[in-house]
This record gives sequence, C-alpha cells and structure tokens, in this order.
Amino acid sequence: MLHTSIVPLVALFSLFVIGLPIFAHSYNRRGKPKTERIQRAGGSFLLNTWLMEYGYWFMNVPARGFVWLGFSPDVVTLIGLAVILGGSVSTGCGMFGLGGWFLVIGSMLDAMDGMVARAQGKSSDAGEFLDAVVDRYAEVFTYIGFIYYMDEVWWSLGAVLAALLGSLMVSYVRAKAEALGVDAPSGIMRRHERALYIGVGTAMAPVVAHFTEPGNTHPYYYLTVATLWLVGALANYSAFRSIVFVRRALIEKRKAERATQAA
Repeated sequence: MLHTSIVPLVALFSLFVIGLPIFAHSYNRRGKPKTERIQRAGGSFLLNTWLMEYGYWFMNVPARGFVWLGFSPDVVTLIGLAVILGGSVSTGCGMFGLGGWFLVIGSMLDAMDGMVARAQGKSSDAGEFLDAVVDRYAEVFTYIGFIYYMDEVWWSLGAVLAALLGSLMVSYVRAKAEALGVDAPSGIMRRHERALYIGVGTAMAPVVAHFTEPGNTHPYYYLTVATLWLVGALANYSAFRSIVFVRRALIEKRKAERATQAA
C-alpha cells in the first residue's frame, strides 16, 4: 500500500531537512566531527563521511533514549535483528513498503548499539563480536524475504543472489584480512551502504510499481530488483578488488619476513 511507503518517507525527510541546518551550524561552530567508527570505515562516492557523520548525529537522540531507558547495547543489537526479521517477513509476503522501512529502522538500530555502548562505557570485544555475528544473520534474513517473494522470476532471483553473494564476500574478505593483520581497503557497498540502498529501494518500490505495474497482484517491484542488481554488481566488484589487494599485501608481507630471517 502506498501510504506505508510515502508517510514514513515524508516524516523522515522532514526530520532530515529540519536537522540539517542545526548540524551544519554545529559543524561550522565546533569544527568537523570525527566519529571513530566512521573514520575507521571511511566514506565512498556513494556515501561520504559528511553524510555519515550527519546520520550519526541524527541518531543520537534515539540512542540517548535507549541509554535513558537502561537498554544494554546487546539488547539494542537484538532488537535491531528482530526488526530486520520483521522486514524480511513483510517483503516475503509482498508488503514491500512496510518491509523496506523495517529494514531501514533495523539498520539504524545496528548503528545505535555502538553509540549506546560508548555512552554507557560498555564497549567491548564481546559486544563487537555479537554485533558482527548479528549483522550476518540480519543480512541473510533480509535476502531470504526477497528470495521467497521473487523465486519464480529468474532475473529477480538472480539479483537477490548476486547481492547476497557480494554482501557476504565484502564482509568476509575484510574480516579475514583483519585476522591476517592486513588493513583491507574500505571500498564500496559496505554494510551501512547496502542497508541504506536496499532499505530505501524496497520501501519506495510500491510507489514506482503504482505507476509501472498498475493492477498487478504480484508486482515485480522493478525498483527493488534494480537496487539489488546495483548492490550485487558493486559489492562483488569491491570484494574482488579487496581480494587482489589483500593477496598482494600478504605476499609482500611474507617476502619481507623471509628477507628479515635471511639477514
């Protein structure tokens, strides 16, 4: 239904417009904010660090609400996973407007758990580990909903599988590189970027379908399919670049170790 797509969009856009000049004033008065997580992740041409900083600033209010309520970071993480699961069920049932906004909200909660942890002084390796594991479950849940809805159309299903493959590989290559002591390049279509594009692309799909597929009882939702193909192409490209970079770095690292041992 159109209202499930448009009403949340109007509300979020209004808040975005209202908050933008406040953030810009703070930005100019206090200088450029430098959030550790954002600086570590880096931006890309798809989502630069300024917008990422604004997003973090924007989410400070609900994050403080969780702190005030006494929610632990792990609880926020699990609430986010439950919301993502609700989005997956919604998209699987064809309710893309509702499902898309669930995916957006769940992804915001995924960012807020770290903000809550820092505010409460509870940042830990155990928390980061749980967050990383839950992220993978959340992504797989997201794609399961699309697979269930799109399983009869090969080009739609292909888009879902391409996006799933790219998403998992981007995360896996980065994690494996860090485990081997190599800083993988930031690249594009990381978790927050994928979540943003897929969530919004899903939430707004019924609006596009209203004009492109009027009367279709089982719409193809072309906007979501196009978004998934985009995510799949860019994520797999990013993963491939990281694989090449990390492999070369490991070879150079091994050569340096052998040279040191021979000296």
